[in-house]
This record gives sequence, C-alpha cells and structure tokens, in this order.
Amino acid sequence: MLLLLWRTGIQTLPGQISTIVPVPKKSMVSCLNDYRPVALTSIIMKCFKRLVMRCIKTQLPPSLDPLQFAYRSNCSTDNTISATLHLALTHLDKKGTYVTMTYIDFSSAFNTIVPQHLIGKLSLLVLNTSLCKWILDFLTGRPQSVRIGSSTYTTTTLSTGAPQGSVLSPLLFTLLTHDCAAMYSSNHIIKFTDDTTTVGLISKNEESAYREEVRELVSWSKVNNLYLNVDKTKEMVVDFRRAWRDHSSLTINGSLVEIIKNIKFFGVHLAENLTWTLNSSSITKKAKHCITDIHTAPCIHKAASIVEDPRYPSHKLFTLLPSGERYHCIRSLTSRLCNSFFPEAIRLLNSD
Repeated sequence: MLLLLWRTGIQTLPGQISTIVPVPKKSMVSCLNDYRPVALTSIIMKCFKRLVMRCIKTQLPPSLDPLQFAYRSNCSTDNTISATLHLALTHLDKKGTYVTMTYIDFSSAFNTIVPQHLIGKLSLLVLNTSLCKWILDFLTGRPQSVRIGSSTYTTTTLSTGAPQGSVLSPLLFTLLTHDCAAMYSSNHIIKFTDDTTTVGLISKNEESAYREEVRELVSWSKVNNLYLNVDKTKEMVVDFRRAWRDHSSLTINGSLVEIIKNIKFFGVHLAENLTWTLNSSSITKKAKHCITDIHTAPCIHKAASIVEDPRYPSHKLFTLLPSGERYHCIRSLTSRLCNSFFPEAIRLLNSD
C-alpha cells in the first residue's frame, strides 16, 4: 500500500503542501519567539503519515539506544523521570560522590534536519529502501506558505527540516539522534525525542570525563546540523557532601552555562536537594497529579508492566529471588534512594 501511494504521487498532492499559522505561546506576546508555528495540512495526508509512522516503528531494531524513552512500548515521560532519578540516587548512595545534570536545549531542532543525512542513518537502521526513498521525497521540495489573519504570503519551497506539527517529525528526529550516546561509563545521555539530559556521576571530584562528554556532545551536534541554545541550556549540581565546593560552570561555544537550583523536568519540579517540597507546592496550586506522588495501584501497575517487558531499560532491577515468589530489594544507605520509585515499586510487588 505504501509503495502504491508513493508511486501515484500522494506525497506531493496534497501531502507536502502546508500553510503555517503562527499561534501565540502565551497571552502577552513580545517577540517572534513567543509564537508557535502550526502547519495546516490535508486530512488525507495526516492519516497517511500515521500509517508511515506505524510502518517505521515496526521496522526498528531492538538495539536502539535504551536511554531514548520516546517511541518505545511501555515507556513515557514518567519512565524518563524515574530512570534519571534512579541513576542519580544510586550514585549518591556512595560516599564522596555528587551528580551533575545538564539539560540541553536544541534551537529549532526539527527545522534543522538534513534529509540526506537522516536517510543515511535510517539505512544504518536497516529500514526498507522504498520507505527511505519516500521519506526523502517527503522532506524535500515542500511548498510552504505563511498565513496571518486573512493574508497569505508567497509560497516558499523547503528542502531541509521536517514539517511543523507533523506526527512524523518527532519520530524522525528521534531516529536522527539514535547514535548520540555517552562515551564514558560514568555518564549517561537520557533522551525523550529532542529533550536531552546529560547525567554525570562524579566521584572524587573528577569531572574530566563529564566535561569531555559535553564537548563531544557539542561536536556531535555540529556534525548533525543541530545548534545548542546555550541561553536555555542549564546545569544542576546535586551534592550532599559536607565539604561541598563551588562548581565551575560549563562552557559551550564560548558561553557559560547557567547553574540553577531547580528545573521543571517533564512537568516535575526537580530541586538540587532532590526533595519534593517545590513539586508538591506546585501540585497543590495547580491540582495536578504526577508519578512522583507514589500511590499503590498506579505504582504496582507500572512496575508489573516493566517486569513483563525485558527490553525496558530498568527491567534488570526486578530480579526474582531463588524462591521465584519475591524480588530482590534494592539496598540503600539513604532514605532518598530507599523512598524513590524503583525500591518502593519492588516492595509493593513483594507485598501484593
């Protein structure tokens, strides 16, 4: 079906043609960056792109980066949060350690995709040749115009980036960055589509591997036509040592990265002391629920789904005892790790 539609030209009539409408991100607009471009495309093509996305996902190999949580079965932003915190808390359970987290911001990530470069990476993932050709045709020679109110401006033909608002764009970006992985065992690059966090597990004040990791990430970004927004890139240091020392800022492209005390991480407010005071306050004000409020039924349900999925990154944490009836508990020296998601989930499974 895919080949038939491609050969009949449905990818250009009306698939590639789109009209961009700027929608304000907030009530008070002060600059162009306060607008979000939304692409209006045909209903037929929207349905077809969902079929293509399903086709791509069925062909993906199981060897994809386990720390990319987007487009994986049984995974969500909740899993990204719990995995990140478990890495940090497990390391902080040792003496003389601290953790650095750098939250990377890519400027207009989807707009910078080079189609030919992307197709080369898709070929390495052994995607169907015809499918790769369709994606290349879909991304090149795209007529696009901008409409503001009742005025429509001159049509421009684009051959870089992915269509704004397309369901395919996040998936294609995810596949473009599949080879972005940590070089050193003490570092982890955690991703959810274009949201990227570099986690450095520091021991004995030795940060050389972490800083080199960030430099390599910057170099990798340039090679892949991605640009880091240093103003929006932030770093948070989690350090519980008594003899705490000042942490020198990272430098990216000649600019210092701001060190912050808290950040909103997939809707959850993370603080440098890893307590939930700030997040609980925010939840109380907005009356929202998040995974960090551990409730028995949702926690057991999530843990059971991880146990049933051997491809899940944290599946190995759920190891049965020789009796086959209970799971090994995660040992911890601090209450921070003891009361976090995975130890709590294992205790609930054992008592269920």
